[in-house]
Parts: sequence; structure tokens; C-alpha cells
Amino acid sequence: MDGHYFVTFNADSSGKLWNSSGRVIRDFDEPTVEQGMSTLNWAADGDYFCGLESHGAGYSVVVEDVAGRFQHFPLDLPADVLSPDGLRFMSVECSLTSHRALISGDFDVNGVFSHTQVALMSLPDGHEISDVRLDTGSGGGSPDLHWYAAFDSDSAGWHTEIIDLTDGTISGKLDGYFQFAPDSHHVVGTDGHGVAAVVDWRTKAELWKGPGHLVMVMASADPSTNMMLLWLSTGQTQGGTDTYDYWIVDGTGNAHRFDPRDCTPIEVSPTRLCWSS
Repeated sequence: MDGHYFVTFNADSSGKLWNSSGRVIRDFDEPTVEQGMSTLNWAADGDYFCGLESHGAGYSVVVEDVAGRFQHFPLDLPADVLSPDGLRFMSVECSLTSHRALISGDFDVNGVFSHTQVALMSLPDGHEISDVRLDTGSGGGSPDLHWYAAFDSDSAGWHTEIIDLTDGTISGKLDGYFQFAPDSHHVVGTDGHGVAAVVDWRTKAELWKGPGHLVMVMASADPSTNMMLLWLSTGQTQGGTDTYDYWIVDGTGNAHRFDPRDCTPIEVSPTRLCWSS
């Protein structure tokens, strides 16, 4: 699979899977919690989706590839990661390359966020590798599921901690709101001044800095060319819609802005959003 896919959705959660040349591959139906499965997310290391499925008292990781073929991996989940509110407050990330899945459960006390419990699981045997409590807010794993970017805010602004999922230790701290770029070595988001940035989380060196006052930053990468696509949302309406910037950034920090033609905000596969002339 070449990694050049994206999904568009309708209001009823039905949609279509496309390739980057604009051809419809097939219809795509997003599962629902009522059907016993979490939302499907793109895996960061390949062109397939991951979801968390409940069946009785058990759970499985569900993997769906772009052709619609399914794999199911039963999990021996630790009890402390199972949110009392069920699938609606649980999420999954997976990597078939590193043979891992990351299961997260959010917990509240009297309606106030308490903590997130994450279990790193081995695939395909479904056994636990580690179990880590995070008292910060939300976050996300690196594509290889070795690291976790946990972000939180206080009176001084946003902060991000990089946590080693194998032992729960904090391996780095950054001012700003960041998640992992597809190479696991960099994070992408907004720095302490609200400016879009790609940062080496170990050295805190900025690979690239872009426009400020952003609401959202998304990154997709093409490993074959060492290029990263950034989709930046300003959140400022123009003619009734948000404004978006698209940039291509290479591995040395050189960047150029481009017009992705008719691309819209979409759920993208890890390696490419669309193409530019």
C-alpha cells in the first residue's frame, strides 16, 4: 500500500475512502460506540485504521486496511485502564510495525478530570507491556508507541511532557501544545507564543516555525521523500469558513507554502494528504 489515502465523512458517519489522485476506493462507514466499537483512527506507521472493540467483558484491537480487510487482536487489559464510562472515554492507537497498541482510559471524579491511565500492549498476543498513570490532560503516542506527548495548561499557558511509555518516566518538557510528528523524533504544534512549530523534543531545537494565532496543526509525512505536510487552521472565519494554510517542510527545515487545490479538512492517512503542483 502506497499510503496516499484520505477519508471524507457525511453527517451520518458514512463516508468514502479516496486516494490522493482523487479516485474513490470504496465506501467507508465509521463505527459507533453503540455498535460496540470506538472511532477508527489512522495508524501512524501504515495505511490502516485502528479501533477498540468491546465484546462482553472483553476487548480487542480491530485493524482495518484500505481494502476493507479486518484483523482482531484480543487484549488482556488491566482493570485500571477500563473507564467506568466505557468506550466513550477510551481510545486506542496501534502500530503493527512495532507490534504494539496503546489503550487509554479517562477518569473523572465528581465530573472533574482526575487522570488518564494508559496501557501499552503487545501485539498480537495482547499482553501488557506497561501501565502508566498520567495526571496531566490529554495526549497522544509517537508512531512507534514508545513515547507519549501529554499536554496540559495553567496560568502560564500550555506545557507538554514527553513520557517514556515503557517505564512512565518524563523524558522531556516543552512550553507549548505539541503532538508527535510522524517520525517520532519531532513534535508539531504551537509554541509558548501560539506560533506553529516543528521541534526536536530532545534538544528543543526548532526545525521550522510558521504563522501564529493558530487553533489547530496537523502533520502527515511521506517517509520516502522525508517530507512533512502541515495543515494549519487559524480558526479565523473568512466568508463563513475557517482559513487554512498548507506547508511542505523537509527534513532540514526548508519549507514552502502551497495550494492543495480542492482539499478540505479530512481524516488523513499517515503519509500524504493530497498533492500539489
